[in-house]
Amino acid sequence: MISSKMMSSNPEEDPLDTFLQYIEDMGMKAYDGLVIQNASDIARENDRLRNETNLAYLKEKNEKRRRQEEAIKRIGGEVGRGHEGSYVGKHFRMGFMTMPAPQDRLPHPCSSGFSVRSQSLHSVGGTDDDSSCGSRRQPPPKPKRDPSTKLSTSSETV
Repeated sequence: MISSKMMSSNPEEDPLDTFLQYIEDMGMKAYDGLVIQNASDIARENDRLRNETNLAYLKEKNEKRRRQEEAIKRIGGEVGRGHEGSYVGKHFRMGFMTMPAPQDRLPHPCSSGFSVRSQSLHSVGGTDDDSSCGSRRQPPPKPKRDPSTKLSTSSETV
């Protein structure tokens, strides 16, 4: 195919081609600028969201740490003020380790409703000592059903 410049014998078409080429180039520059601006806006928004998420995580972490320190101070104060033989909680913290409470500070097992012996000894008729905690507690009786209450229908009748 022959280019339009070679075909045109009219000198007025050369400035028209130059103008059209200029308009096309300016349009491409504007488009490229918009693409770059859009990518920059997207990156800035992603950074903002990431920073918000990070900030929320750090606030939550600091709040959790602060509450934990307050609880440790509060428990430490209660243990220091507590009566002899009493202990608040089942564990205590020493630095980064959590330790079980010492056995001599725990209340007597019978006073809390459970026996030190295994239940199998009681169920097979082991020796009855007066020092044992007594018989096992029975659950409360089941409530009676009101005869006027409708029962649910089974899926077989459908």
